[in-house]
Amino acid sequence: MGEAGDRVFTVIQGEVHVTDDPNVVFTTPLGSCVSACIFDPHAGVGGMNHFLLVGEPGRHRGGNHDQYGVYAMPSLVTELLRMGGRIGRMQAWLFGGGSHFVAGRDVGHDNADFAEDYLHDMGIEIVGADLRTRVARSVSFRPATGDAWLRTFPRRDPPVFASRPAQQVARGLRI
Repeated sequence: MGEAGDRVFTVIQGEVHVTDDPNVVFTTPLGSCVSACIFDPHAGVGGMNHFLLVGEPGRHRGGNHDQYGVYAMPSLVTELLRMGGRIGRMQAWLFGGGSHFVAGRDVGHDNADFAEDYLHDMGIEIVGADLRTRVARSVSFRPATGDAWLRTFPRRDPPVFASRPAQQVARGLRI
């Protein structure tokens, strides 16, 4: 997943990273957490977040706010806007949200629902997703181009490569 000369960075829980460097690939492992990979193909910028729980605005004091979707999603979009991205051009991949029950709630499904709702409310097109299954995932994402790769564990298939144009990906992606 990637090419010689690429610089690969792992995005862990509670992190948000953005870049316009075409030689950077972000990667992350996921279970019930969700990762949004958002990019603006016109500006050549993109980024990835990795959040653990949806959270509640204003409730979390101290610590790392970006481990909560209510902070990680706006943080990613804000950073992309600072780098020249525009909401009307942004596109997103969503990954994760695997089933994990805590106190009778499926945390993974809540995370996936939140991410989808947030992007819809912001007017950011979701070009593809792999959410709400019982498999662990490893995601790699080239932010400057919007290309994404996915591996599932246990493996369902060889790694899936997905690239733009978005219309073809959304119809043809079998993850």
